[in-house]
Amino acid sequence: MALEDKYKALTDAGTTAGITDLAVREQDGILYIDGTAADGATKDHYGKCTTKSILILPPVI
Repeated sequence: MALEDKYKALTDAGTTAGITDLAVREQDGILYIDGTAADGATKDHYGKCTTKSILILPPVI
């Protein structure tokens, strides 16, 4: 199973929460998810640094 499939629930939740420009890619066994949050509360829940955030998820074993 690809990481993108494994974390589909997370990316779907981000879309439901209003994250736009959602882009998902896997590189060297790491899943990169980035997008733009509509507000600070959504960013704080799904991201770290700015309204435009990148989440980096290691593989789940």
